[in-house]
Amino acid sequence: MTEGTTSTTQPKRRTRIGLALGILIAFTAAYLVILFTFLGADVGRSQIITSDSSTTADRVSVKVTLLTINADDNAYKVRVDARPEGRYRNPDGSLATALRFTLDEIGGDHTTELAEGQWMPLREATLTAEGDTSLYPFDVHHIPLEIAIADLQGDPVPITVDLRAGLHDWKATATPLPDTHIGDVRLEMTASRSAPIITFALGLMLVLVLLVVVTVGMVTRAVTTHKIGFPTLASLAALLFAIPGIRNSMPDTPPVGTLSDFIVFFWALLTVAVCMSLASLAWLRQARRETEDPAS
Repeated sequence: MTEGTTSTTQPKRRTRIGLALGILIAFTAAYLVILFTFLGADVGRSQIITSDSSTTADRVSVKVTLLTINADDNAYKVRVDARPEGRYRNPDGSLATALRFTLDEIGGDHTTELAEGQWMPLREATLTAEGDTSLYPFDVHHIPLEIAIADLQGDPVPITVDLRAGLHDWKATATPLPDTHIGDVRLEMTASRSAPIITFALGLMLVLVLLVVVTVGMVTRAVTTHKIGFPTLASLAALLFAIPGIRNSMPDTPPVGTLSDFIVFFWALLTVAVCMSLASLAWLRQARRETEDPAS
C-alpha cells in the first residue's frame, strides 16, 4: 500500500468511527430521554380546588380519581371518595349532620341523601365529554364535573376537591368554572395524552418514515442496476402488510382516520405500494429480456 493510499484511508476510517460514535451517543441520549419521560410521568399528581376561599375546617373533602378513559366514546369513569371534616364529622368518621350529595353524571344529576351517623359511600360515576380522537396523539378532551353538597335545610356545605389522575397514559388538569360557589363545585377537566404516549407514538412514526426512506433507496438502486430479485419483491410485500401492524401498535390508537394516519401512515403505505409496483414491473421486464436473450 502506497503512502498516498494510507493517508487517504486513515481520514475515511476516522470519519466512519466518528459517525458511528455520534449515532451511538444520539441513540443513548434518545433512549435516556424516553426512559426518564416515562418514569417522570405525573401519574400521582394532585390538584386542589375549593368552592370557597375561607380556611375553616368545616367542609367536605372530595377526592376525585380519574379511573378509565374511553376516548372513542367520550366516556370517562371517575371514583368519588367524600369525607366530612370539622363540625360535619363525628369522631368515628361518620356524618354529624344529614347531607344531600349531588353528582352530575351521564343520565343527569344523581342526588343521594345521607343520614346523620352514616358514612359517606365511595362512588363511581361515568361522565361525558367533548373531544376529537381524529387529532391523535394530540387530541384534547374536555370533561365537565359538578359536585354539590347541602344539608337538608338547603344550606350549602363548603367543598374541597382533590383531583387525581390515576392513569399513566393521560394527563388531566381541572379549571373551576366561573359559577363555582360555596356548596357547588363546577369544573372543566382537560385530558390529553401523556408525554410518554406522545413520545412513543412519534417514535413509531419516525421508525416508519426511516423504513420508507430506506425502501425507496433500495428500490431505486435495484431498478437502476437491473438487479431486481424475488427477495426484493417479498420484502416489499412484507413491509406493505407490516405498516398497518405498526400503526395499530401505537398506544390507545383510535380507528383509522386520525391525524397521524394522514401525516405518516397513509403516505408510507402509498409509497411502499408504488415502490412495489415499480419493482414488479422492472422484475417482469428483466425476466422477459432474460427469456428473449438467454445468452445475455
